[in-house]
Amino acid sequence: MANKVTDPALLRALESPDTPSLPIETSGRKVTDPALLAELEGAAPAAPAQMVPEYDAMGNPTGGMVAAPAPVTMGYGEQMGKIGSLVDKGVRMAANGLTFGMADRFAGGMDALTGQAPSYSSGVDAQHVRTQAIRDEAPILAGIAEAAGGLTGGVGLIKNGVTLAGRVGSGLMPRIAAFGAEGGLYGAAAGAGNTYTGNAQDYVDNGWSGAKTGALIGGALPAVGSASSSVYKIARALAGQNVEGVGRAGSAALRAAASADEAGLRNLPNLGAEAMLPDAGPSMLGIAQGAATGNGPGKTALVNALRERDAGTAGRLASVVDDALGPAPIPSQVDAAIRANQRALSPVYNEAFRDARAVDTRPIAEHIEALIPDSRGPVRSALEQVRSDLNIPGNPANLEVNPRALLSVRQSIDDALESAPRNVQSALGDIRRRIDTELTAKIPGIKAADAQYAELARQREALEMGQTIFDTGRGTVIRPIELAETLRNGGLPQGQMVGPSAAPVMVRQGARAELDRVVGTNINDLNALERTFATPRDWNNVKSRLTWGDDAVDRVTDALRTNRTFRDSMQRIVDGSRTAPTSAAAKSLEAGDGPRTDMTMTGLASAGVRAVSRALMGASSQTTKDQVARLMANPAYERIATALLEGAQRTNERAAALSRALSQPAYLGASSPASGRR
Repeated sequence: MANKVTDPALLRALESPDTPSLPIETSGRKVTDPALLAELEGAAPAAPAQMVPEYDAMGNPTGGMVAAPAPVTMGYGEQMGKIGSLVDKGVRMAANGLTFGMADRFAGGMDALTGQAPSYSSGVDAQHVRTQAIRDEAPILAGIAEAAGGLTGGVGLIKNGVTLAGRVGSGLMPRIAAFGAEGGLYGAAAGAGNTYTGNAQDYVDNGWSGAKTGALIGGALPAVGSASSSVYKIARALAGQNVEGVGRAGSAALRAAASADEAGLRNLPNLGAEAMLPDAGPSMLGIAQGAATGNGPGKTALVNALRERDAGTAGRLASVVDDALGPAPIPSQVDAAIRANQRALSPVYNEAFRDARAVDTRPIAEHIEALIPDSRGPVRSALEQVRSDLNIPGNPANLEVNPRALLSVRQSIDDALESAPRNVQSALGDIRRRIDTELTAKIPGIKAADAQYAELARQREALEMGQTIFDTGRGTVIRPIELAETLRNGGLPQGQMVGPSAAPVMVRQGARAELDRVVGTNINDLNALERTFATPRDWNNVKSRLTWGDDAVDRVTDALRTNRTFRDSMQRIVDGSRTAPTSAAAKSLEAGDGPRTDMTMTGLASAGVRAVSRALMGASSQTTKDQVARLMANPAYERIATALLEGAQRTNERAAALSRALSQPAYLGASSPASGRR
């Protein structure tokens, strides 16, 4: 300041009535007052504002300088108080919307009951003044909070069934009427509830105005939702590229099915070269069913491809079973080879008889004679036959002493034991042991020959057991624990044998032959094959794993499962009737699937949307079905599946954005974008 306040010219200017008021209170004092002069002359000049670089809206420096914002001096407690006040105001407005404007009345009543207000009316007035002050202070935020409260109340009523809209079905016009009526009721309640004038006519007028607004908004919701759905369908169809050889409608349906069956499409290569797109999952299968309802070369190609693939089921299964379990033997030929090996042991027995001595069969004969009187039926007949065989032929009064003859008796008993009843086997088994003991005592070296013969006999028994592995009858079923014991102990050498027994190998041979019989007689009955071999935790499945191992059984089980998928696809597409899912899938291939039309104004508007949809998608339903059927029959499923998955991913990413763009007011209101904008 150039001049002191005591300068005469400055004093006259300060005391002039035209001079603006000073920051220091001067009322009642002349500028020449010594105290005032001291205050004026001692006041420190305002500090110059700190300047900082200026930036534009994108964060780029402009090269200019602007004053730095004043630092926040509000304390933490004051800031929290401001936030709490804001939250309180928001809750008040939300409660007002939730109660259709009745919150002030509830709060005023509580004030009167608790003594915070002298009366109900004064409490309500005070609460309403506070609510109105919030509206005046921040009308936008107050409106948002109040609308949110009203929306919460409507959702709560719908969830609890207190609504008309959810009780009229899915028709567009009934829903418009129900939503309009319900919106009118809510609007009337809100209009009357927010009236605080005390004038009855105001309540009526505001209620009527709210009812009209609510009915208009409520009735528009179903139409807007239907139109939005159509817009999204159009956007989804247009957002992705067409699948090779298929129009927009079919491509959109295929991409949607690919999204649903993504895991199945990626797994198709594991099903083998015969896999087809319908095998990927229920959505792709449904699309194929819908395509097969058409009439054209595409349907013929799809049906023929499915039937030809099904005709190859037997060959595919036989190839997998042979590769996993080995070729199937013929049991009769294996058994004949074992018997031939038994007969080939004659030289071994001849060598053993070189030093043989006469046998004593009298103790054996006397034991049999003691059993015969008390025996009946087949047991008695079997004992009498053995007793007769112990006599010298042509001289029944004398017993055999020739060791070769006694060996023949034992062999006859072995033959009888193969098919004899259990009680006969018990009786003859005891006789055989007595004969075997006598032969061992009188024929040195016979046990070595017997061991070889017994090993071959064990192999024959194991072959027979393997052929009964899949039996389920009460008297013939083999439990898994019994089979496990046989396979574990069957390989151990017995008697004077040194090497391992081939009995487990014969069990596998017999089981493989039996499986070949089952496959051969039930090749077109996959249910029978699965029950026999591939039902998880079933005895047959467990026994199969004990016999061949998990890896081999898994390969066969996977083949059965794959061919089951192939068979199901063929039956559902070729042989299945047009059930509701088939009809729905066929409908999804209709070009421009949009709202149903009627002759009302709303219906005519929906017809317009549907016409636009048809024009944009550009295909008739029969053409679409034929195109999709051709694609489903295409053997290059891996390339097509990859293209579908990639297209579905791109479509899902862009469809929502395109839908939002098409739903902007500029499009829905048929208005043009602002000038200069694209």
